[in-house]
Amino acid sequence: MLMRSGIVLVLCVAAVVVFTTSRRTAKHVDAPKSVPVREPGQEHARVRRINRYVSPEGNDGADGSKAHPWRTLQKAADLVGPGVTVHVAPGVYVSDEDLKTTVSGTRTAMIRYVSDVNGQALLRCTKSGNSAVWWNQGDYVEIEGFDISGSGALGIYNQGSHTRLISNTIHDIPAPGCPHDGGAGIDNGNYAGSDDDVIGNTVYDIGDWQVACPRVHGIYHSNRGGHIENNVVFRNQGWGVHLWHAASNVTISGNRVADNGYGGILIGSVASDFPAGAGANDQTIVSDNLVVHNGIASGAAGYGIEEYGDVGTDNRYENNIVRMNRPGDWNLKETDLAARILKMVGVRSDREQ
Repeated sequence: MLMRSGIVLVLCVAAVVVFTTSRRTAKHVDAPKSVPVREPGQEHARVRRINRYVSPEGNDGADGSKAHPWRTLQKAADLVGPGVTVHVAPGVYVSDEDLKTTVSGTRTAMIRYVSDVNGQALLRCTKSGNSAVWWNQGDYVEIEGFDISGSGALGIYNQGSHTRLISNTIHDIPAPGCPHDGGAGIDNGNYAGSDDDVIGNTVYDIGDWQVACPRVHGIYHSNRGGHIENNVVFRNQGWGVHLWHAASNVTISGNRVADNGYGGILIGSVASDFPAGAGANDQTIVSDNLVVHNGIASGAAGYGIEEYGDVGTDNRYENNIVRMNRPGDWNLKETDLAARILKMVGVRSDREQ
């Protein structure tokens, strides 16, 4: 009898905490703490790197040296190997086809594509339909600092493992008509891949945020592991961040997710899409994110943070600021009321104390 009374007391206190914090009116919302950017390992840093160069004034018949740069990134992509850094000068690079990077680096010698001035190498693709501006198929590839926009459904479509997509700005990808194949600013789309990092990117205006569509997202992640950290994701048609297919063991931290049409962050998977033929999204960590004012399209049915599909019981939600989302802030698949309340206690709905 004493034990039962203690349990009832804990539930009542927890419910009061949740109810009280949900009713507070905050004067402002502080940003969540930033997650330190992950640096390459020491082994990677010690590798002797080979530098190649691309410039709008270059020539694809040149040797790719600093004095004689190539004209197109595609030329560089066709000739690189492990340990090469491709430096891309400021300018506008227009193509009527996807940029395809198929060569893989190694754990200690990644292939790096770097905009030498962050945000000043502008990649534009005029190809429409189910196309990407950049289609990466290589493992151990890093893409850093580009401004990416196009006429198709995808900004960066990544099928590699151990990739790092860092500090890019991906925007104005139309993905018209809520296509069946979907769309995204960044899409880690290889179900059998793993350990893809998406760090410090800005992703906005993917699809039409005013039209409800659950298939066109800011960041879409379909495989095991990896980090989605310190990104700013806003005004996208579907979810800001969407985990699906064979996603599991992912860290989602320090992101600002706001004003997306359908919802904020979705944690889910499809059991049959895992390489082993069965699985669930489990041991994913969602922490220190600012998730506000999502689900704003008429008819949208997402939430601020939602679990959907095949999920395990060990996903963690810590220190997130989740407010003003429609139809609600949280929709976790916890069926036990006590466990659901205890999981929510300590998750900040605002910072006023």
